[in-house]
Amino acid sequence: MELRADCSPAAISRLLAPFPSGAFLFGLTSVHWREAWKYGERAFRYCNHDVGHAIGSARIAAATLGWKMALLDGADQNQTARVLGTHRVDDFSGVEPEHPDCLAVIWPVEAEARASSSSRENQNLPLFLEEAAVTGVAVGPWHGKANELSREHGVHWDVIDQVAEASWKTSLEHPIVSLAGTPIVPPETLHASRTTDDAAAIIRQRRSAVSFDGRTSISAATFFHILQRVMPRVERPQLQRPMPWDVLPWDPAIHLMLFVHRIEGLEAGLYMLARDPKKLPLLQQSMNPELEWTSAPGCPNDLPLFWLLQGNAQRLAAQVSCQQGIAGDSAFSLGMLAEFEGRLRQGGAWWYPRLFWEAGVVGQVLYLEAEAAGVRGTGIGCFFDDPVHEVVGIKDLSIQSLYHFTVGGPVDDQRLMTLPPYHHLQHE
Repeated sequence: MELRADCSPAAISRLLAPFPSGAFLFGLTSVHWREAWKYGERAFRYCNHDVGHAIGSARIAAATLGWKMALLDGADQNQTARVLGTHRVDDFSGVEPEHPDCLAVIWPVEAEARASSSSRENQNLPLFLEEAAVTGVAVGPWHGKANELSREHGVHWDVIDQVAEASWKTSLEHPIVSLAGTPIVPPETLHASRTTDDAAAIIRQRRSAVSFDGRTSISAATFFHILQRVMPRVERPQLQRPMPWDVLPWDPAIHLMLFVHRIEGLEAGLYMLARDPKKLPLLQQSMNPELEWTSAPGCPNDLPLFWLLQGNAQRLAAQVSCQQGIAGDSAFSLGMLAEFEGRLRQGGAWWYPRLFWEAGVVGQVLYLEAEAAGVRGTGIGCFFDDPVHEVVGIKDLSIQSLYHFTVGGPVDDQRLMTLPPYHHLQHE
């Protein structure tokens, strides 16, 4: 941890004054070169996937402490840069630049309860920052210089800078969500359904699988349970949605196309999960009209899971995921399909990174739920976009595939050593 700025107590108080008592801000930035050295122009995608995973991780960690979290999505990126110090060009002179991604507010639930019982003015949570308050903290003074990641870069991917500039959020909005009412703590949330010790164990044991055994199956009940965890329950107000979906101040734009391989009690084949049931007509209209769209047998009534095609999809799943066996050797794999053109036209180009953020949060939940189910997951960043779309007959930009994921019985690589998390902080 490094001190970046000495802000006056008055400036900090002014910045945090609109939020519940005990609140603080949490920000994320990306160094695009961290991915670009290996993945080239797709690095912008992967960095924003990582932002989503980090948002999910932070929200889940906050929940284990009894805190809440919400993205301040009304702020523009210039404000985010000034709060996080990435606007200071001299601090990054001669080294890789840092891209400001997002800000969030985190606050204790006890403070929310006090706000709910006080005046109406205190019952609202702003998802934006006051410009004068941002100016107050941005004056610093600031400390430190960024270190260099690589002495040689080889290729500079100009398209990453172009996309980052094109999707830079310049608009300021003033959204407000309500803190009023008794918070709903659904039984399907990680924090509510397990003890803090159990949650900590699952979080710390999480790893990305490098290979699957091609044999391990999971029950249909476990499969449905995992899918229940990624449902945002869009019919509820934002802060009453299941954790971690209460962190995102928008209705879900990501839906899951599932390749079912080894689910006990469920036919192998292709399935679709509509994470927002209202979007089912959009999904159906965007795909091959000959698909079945039959409710999956045995699934809970409130889980909008549909069977599209029956048959062994292991080879197909691997083929569209850059011929990677992990997509077919698992219990199931999936592609995250985003409402694409409509969201961008309605919200603007700055919505593009947010689609990847949401996909990253979905991936983070799947990682932890796989561990809790006794199996393991891994994200798949390499896939063939157009062949994925062809599987279900997507012919335009209304729906686009943004991220893949797979869950199954892991095969450990014996050449790798696994040490306990934070082992370097443990004393003998």
